[in-house]
Amino acid sequence: GMYNRTYPSFPLSSVDFTPSTQRVIVTGTGTRFGIPLDSLGSGMRIGFRMLLGTLMMRDTILLVEEIDAFQHPESLSKLLSALVETARANRLQVFLTTHRAETIASLIEVVNDDEVIDGRVIPVALDSGGCLRSRTIPFKRAVEITGTGYDFRNFEDFIAE
Repeated sequence: GMYNRTYPSFPLSSVDFTPSTQRVIVTGTGTRFGIPLDSLGSGMRIGFRMLLGTLMMRDTILLVEEIDAFQHPESLSKLLSALVETARANRLQVFLTTHRAETIASLIEVVNDDEVIDGRVIPVALDSGGCLRSRTIPFKRAVEITGTGYDFRNFEDFIAE
């Protein structure tokens, strides 16, 4: 379900673990044989493992560094949507890091109309004295800001000295 919606170019019909080889074997829909998960592309492997992990978590915090690493832009949006869906269902608080404006825009788009999610963009930067500074920007405000064409990679504008 969730994996196939995120990565429709390789829909899975089954996932098996082979204890003797310590390998996860995935079988694509319409195929008669499985392949090791590690034979898939990096983005698919990372997405699969992340989704599998979140499905097993309940009432906890999930920290994901560089969620967009190795993800195709179209898959990233679907991965974020699946992550939000799972986080909501399993009551997870999720913290994501990124350097990409596209990731922030995709996440804001995924949760924009959701009144339950209390999302925030928190840019951080070193000031001229070497102190780490940050500022919390609620998603609703981030939507307004990005709607003007602003790029959050220029976040120093939001961080007071």
